Amino acid sequence: MRVLGREALAQWPGFDDGDLLGGFRRLLDDLRHCEEFLNGNAAKVAAAAKALAPERGGLQRLHY
Repeated sequence: MRVLGREALAQWPGFDDGDLLGGFRRLLDDLRHCEEFLNGNAAKVAAAAKALAPERGGLQRLHY
C-alpha cells in the first residue's frame, strides 16, 4: 500500500474483536485498492518499492 501511495487506505493488519476472519476481510479490502500491483507492470512496482526509504520501527518512529 505504501509503494502504491495508498497507505492511508490500508486496513490490514488491524485488530479484531474476536472475528476470526477479520484479517482476511481487511486484506481483501486492501487488495481492492491495488489494481496496479495485481495487474500492472511488475517492474514499475518493484522500482517504486526500491525507491522508498526504509520504514522506521520501534523507538526510531519517535524521532523526527
